[in-house]
Amino acid sequence: MNPRDELARIASDLRTHAEWLIESGATGLPEAEGTAGDEAHRPLSKPSAAARSSAPAIARVAPAEQPLARPSAPAASSISPVLRDVAASKLRLVEMADEIRTCTKCVLHGARTQTVFARGNPAAELCFVGEGPGADEDRLGEPFVGKAGQLLDRMIGAMGYARDDVYVCNIVKCRPPDNRKPEPDEMASCKPYLREQLELV
Repeated sequence: MNPRDELARIASDLRTHAEWLIESGATGLPEAEGTAGDEAHRPLSKPSAAARSSAPAIARVAPAEQPLARPSAPAASSISPVLRDVAASKLRLVEMADEIRTCTKCVLHGARTQTVFARGNPAAELCFVGEGPGADEDRLGEPFVGKAGQLLDRMIGAMGYARDDVYVCNIVKCRPPDNRKPEPDEMASCKPYLREQLELV
């Protein structure tokens, strides 16, 4: 079974279990035996045989006499380092896109309509890097939106991904005149941006 089918199966199982919990009236899990507050978790009547057969057995528990407090937002120190890194990477990518809009490190900036930074998921497992934007990309500010982009999107779909599941960018961020290939000095000027961009993704 491929990962997408497996994920769909797990989601379906979780949905079925959640529906069973709602129907059976469960509001929580009893505390471990011997812990304080056992008396507050008095088991109620068992669910019907049909309900028991549709989901794993779980004790029904009485709602607490006092309303449950809404959990407070996690402190910054309790946020996962991975989530902090992802957020920091996304922020840096936004900053880079802003920096590149005013870049004048090579001659390509002179004729551009706008810079073309990237499209797609900045936390993607797969990235495509093209040479440089063409006329359509220069007009719309997004890479691979012309005929080559349509072909790429079909290839991405054939690989089992959605268009926005992957990350797409170019070596140079400004359109070379007449859609020519970027010159070595132009690529060298953009190389630090590309290297950092790929490291963040």
